[in-house]
Amino acid sequence: MNHPSQHAQGLDALLSQDPSAQDYFSHLPGYIQQTLRDSGNIITTEEELRRTAENMMECI
Repeated sequence: MNHPSQHAQGLDALLSQDPSAQDYFSHLPGYIQQTLRDSGNIITTEEELRRTAENMMECI
């Protein structure tokens, strides 16, 4: 089973390595940013980040 910190590391690594993903993430509402960090999803690409954020915004 993956540890929650591994999920954050995937997102943190993406944000530190991809300026476009960082820009997109920084413009998301704070509650979506926190939900992404807490979600348990391993996000490693900007496409996954956008898809996951859009799904969350549709559900909230």
